[in-house]
Amino acid sequence: MHSPKPNPEARSDDWPSELYRVLKAADVQQMSYVPDAGHSQLIRMFSADRDVTTNVLTTEEEGIAIAAGAWLGGQRSVLLMQSSGVGNCINMLSLSAIGRFPLLMLVTMRGEWAEFNPWQVPMKPRDAAIAGGDRPEGDAGGDGGGSGRDGRVGRFARLRVRPADRGPDRAAPDRQEEVVISMSVPSQLDRRAAVAALLKNRGDTLVVSGLGSPTYDLHSVGDHDGNFYLWGAMGGAALIGLGLAQAQPGKRVLALTGDGEQLMGIGGLATIGVARPRNLDIVVIDNQHFGETGMQASHTGRGVDLTAIAAACGFAATATLRTLEEVQHLATQIAELAGGPRLFVIKVLAENRPRSLPSRDAVFIKNRFRAHLGFAAA
Repeated sequence: MHSPKPNPEARSDDWPSELYRVLKAADVQQMSYVPDAGHSQLIRMFSADRDVTTNVLTTEEEGIAIAAGAWLGGQRSVLLMQSSGVGNCINMLSLSAIGRFPLLMLVTMRGEWAEFNPWQVPMKPRDAAIAGGDRPEGDAGGDGGGSGRDGRVGRFARLRVRPADRGPDRAAPDRQEEVVISMSVPSQLDRRAAVAALLKNRGDTLVVSGLGSPTYDLHSVGDHDGNFYLWGAMGGAALIGLGLAQAQPGKRVLALTGDGEQLMGIGGLATIGVARPRNLDIVVIDNQHFGETGMQASHTGRGVDLTAIAAACGFAATATLRTLEEVQHLATQIAELAGGPRLFVIKVLAENRPRSLPSRDAVFIKNRFRAHLGFAAA
């Protein structure tokens, strides 16, 4: 498809309208954004368009995972953000790079001339603010001992030197309250048995698995063209599921993840709750530990309740399952249409099972998944 040529008669101050026209002509059907004044007009135009699905994000990297899910499901998307948010995307950009997912990010720039906030300088390796080199003249920690200014030289802000005659800071009062950590009772449920029961009659359900054990669990049940395995981009499984569910509203989508992986993408639960896809379920295989890194206790083993968080984010249904019978019952309901997204936590025994390893070729996994839905490899 050839993109339309820009209109030379378009006013320079009406670039959002021109950009909207180009994106619509290119068949962009999903738009994700972090609120940004520079993109405010474009955000309003897309939000008013009933043919475009819009997602407001809690942080920028969520949009990269959603865009990948949209492409898996056959739709094009665009991600709007401000330059100060690009740094939030480093981990999730590995998903697009390794899997060669198309990714269109429109970034408004901060830190240019007349920028009042020195923390908003553009994120470029050559900037001394990032790389730590090319410091302005004067003391590195203050204003050089007499500039008479506010500590800024050129584009860089520097900390003031603590006056030598200033007295010591007073210590904060000792805290007397007692911190109580609630430790959940460990489950005895085998994770492989739970996942096998959950997917015994999966039908045409599309499954996205999170980094680590959830991917091994899914593959152990049997490889499937409708599986998209994550080997990186930790925290992205549920959000890829969101983009996929929005692109394929006629199919059930299951994000199979772990407690550590979902904790890293905790803000995504708010994004999913607001989006309210009726065909997305998130199942968290929760062993209350970070199994891949030495079995350190995770937050869910210290009282954090993911179902309560999901409920507060507006999920249509949440539940914690502890027995195989409960999982088997859930499996009979997983294909039913819901009033919104659902999240289920399955508490399992904290153990590392032998790894069942799917392909680590992200491009192959992506193309196979798209072919399963009838889309050409790309």
